[in-house]
Amino acid sequence: MAVVTGSSSGIGFKTSLLLARKGVYTYATMRNLSKSEEILNYAKKENLPLETLVLDVIDARSISNAIQKIINERGRIDILVLNVSSSFPILFLTSCKPSSVIFSSSLLFEVTGILCLPE
Repeated sequence: MAVVTGSSSGIGFKTSLLLARKGVYTYATMRNLSKSEEILNYAKKENLPLETLVLDVIDARSISNAIQKIINERGRIDILVLNVSSSFPILFLTSCKPSSVIFSSSLLFEVTGILCLPE
């Protein structure tokens, strides 16, 4: 069970397809679902376990809604690929149990984050 941000193009797009082609159920997330047609065409053509979902990594409500939907539908997140193609600083701090914290960073951009998953 994987979540990949920034999946409308580039590394996020390719990573989402790679994971789905390996049999990992993948949520290919992006800010704007109007950009999801190409990845959904691949998923349909190849019968991949992939679906798209709105997730804007700089919008706390968007993050919360997406994560809650995923947890409600799948019960867990095994892989989180935080692929961000901007220099927005990302830092999500809420009260967390240590087991629910995912740290992320990017070598290409000054992006770091702490995302607390719902229990």
